[in-house]
Amino acid sequence: MPNMDDEMRNKSLEFYNIARFSRCIGALDCTYPYKDLFPVELSSKFENGYFGKYVLVGDRGYGNKRYLITPLGNPVLPEEQLFNESQIGTRNPVERTFGIWKRFLILAYGIRLKLKKVVVTATAVLHIIARMLNEEMPPINKALNEAMQYVNDVEIENIRDNIDATNNGVRYQLIHELL
Repeated sequence: MPNMDDEMRNKSLEFYNIARFSRCIGALDCTYPYKDLFPVELSSKFENGYFGKYVLVGDRGYGNKRYLITPLGNPVLPEEQLFNESQIGTRNPVERTFGIWKRFLILAYGIRLKLKKVVVTATAVLHIIARMLNEEMPPINKALNEAMQYVNDVEIENIRDNIDATNNGVRYQLIHELL
């Protein structure tokens, strides 16, 4: 039976094979209804070093942390641009999944219930059933996606640069690992 180190190494290799981003064992998406579902227990395990050198990747909706790596705001150097391409490519499958998942309008417009985790889990089950039955995917509402992205960006952009400046060490370490 594989131990946790083996599982993390294997998961990291799976993510690496997507877009050459090393040490990644998970990806988060900051789409409005999901961004507050990142479990506090998981966050504190990362903070306390439980997962060792491994990291998560996320979009700029999350603050850059030692364990949660976001793209650089204004990449200038070729290695910074390569880092962003690799980071974005690594989290892209998760973002595509959430984009398709928004066919359930309660997720697209936001959950106004205390049972957010239950609703998200229920829609995940419905999504899996729809895929198994080869249900046609609804067209993506481009205007809604753009409006939601704008709202998410406005909420975070004012504070992002200050947060990122204090947590760049791991990010630049990963940039050098890419080369």
